[in-house]
Amino acid sequence: PGVVPYLEEPKDLPLETPLDLPVATLSSGGDVVSGSGWDRISADMVDMETYAVARAARTFGIPLIGLCGVSDGPGELAGAHDWHKLLGYLDGELAKAVDLLAEHFA
Repeated sequence: PGVVPYLEEPKDLPLETPLDLPVATLSSGGDVVSGSGWDRISADMVDMETYAVARAARTFGIPLIGLCGVSDGPGELAGAHDWHKLLGYLDGELAKAVDLLAEHFA
């Protein structure tokens, strides 16, 4: 799980940041993962879009800072309300990260 077919890329990409923020490893989510399937994932997070951008950045030697608000995980979702409960919190935390970026690069 987590391997993109026909690519010679690692299953998990390490992500780095110059900021005082948590750092994670990223997997592509090469297959649909839910419930106990998370036990087979070694990365800290799974996000196909960020993985694709990170892969392109690696290919061209361009630095990347990926900010993601992770709204799901190993727990089963009972409905959209489970996801909606986190949105306000995630928005606030991402706003703090953007402020840190602005301060760092000012």
